[in-house]
Amino acid sequence: MNIKKLNETFDRMSKSGLFGKQRPILSENWSQEDIQKMKQMLASGDMDNIKLVEQMTSPHLFRDLVDSVYGELLSFANKKGRDAGDITWLFSRGVLYANNTQLSTVPENIGILSGLVTLFLEDNNLSSLPESIGNLHNLERLNLGNNNLSSLPESIGNLQNLQELDLSNNKLSNLPKGFEKLTKLTKLGLAHNNLIILPESINNLSLLEMLDLTGNGLHTLSESIGNLSQLTNLSLRNNNLETLPHSISSLSRLKRLSLGRNKFSNTEIERIQTMLPNCGIFNF
Repeated sequence: MNIKKLNETFDRMSKSGLFGKQRPILSENWSQEDIQKMKQMLASGDMDNIKLVEQMTSPHLFRDLVDSVYGELLSFANKKGRDAGDITWLFSRGVLYANNTQLSTVPENIGILSGLVTLFLEDNNLSSLPESIGNLHNLERLNLGNNNLSSLPESIGNLQNLQELDLSNNKLSNLPKGFEKLTKLTKLGLAHNNLIILPESINNLSLLEMLDLTGNGLHTLSESIGNLSQLTNLSLRNNNLETLPHSISSLSRLKRLSLGRNKFSNTEIERIQTMLPNCGIFNF
């Protein structure tokens, strides 16, 4: 270890007030207070802070600190080893696939991975998500299909760059209030959940092109579904619908409408066909 460099760094950080005044002779001699502050620096996700802690400590201590702060997250990301290169990798990657890995929880500090653009967590055993997931502000694609989610955190409304969201095959009976903020969504999968009433928040997602509501318990749709003027594909199969609102005629871009396994009469199907003359209607 370069003791001179360590001491120069400690002097600089002490003057800033970040560390205590006692100068360590070796990196393993840091006080518990300073160890906690170094953990806070690592947890900030700032690469300058992370590199600085690496410079100030021995390789052994640095690995221990990283393991303490990021061990769960590195394991979650399927990346073994705990050197600075792993940390750089963790923050710089834009895609994380953790499908079918028997996950029952998502690390609380996942929100620190601000560079994520794509996150796939389908086919796991997740029953909840941490509020910190709302800190993934650059996320564009999120797949949470085939889990055990009965609710979503309010913070999911902060993912305002999200374009594709798959929540199919869960246990959702409602959506959080912040959901209406996901105004960039173009694809939304809600098939096979427990929705009895379509949340009004969905009807505010005016850029939606594909909406899958297959296999819920929907009895009715509100007139505001006509606000989804960009829809090209809408699946309402396997619900309890008997009629559709007149506003469905506003969906002029609709190319495919799936209605099978509902309670529509032949007269109602003919009415729908009249309102959507350029749409393929599949009633099986």
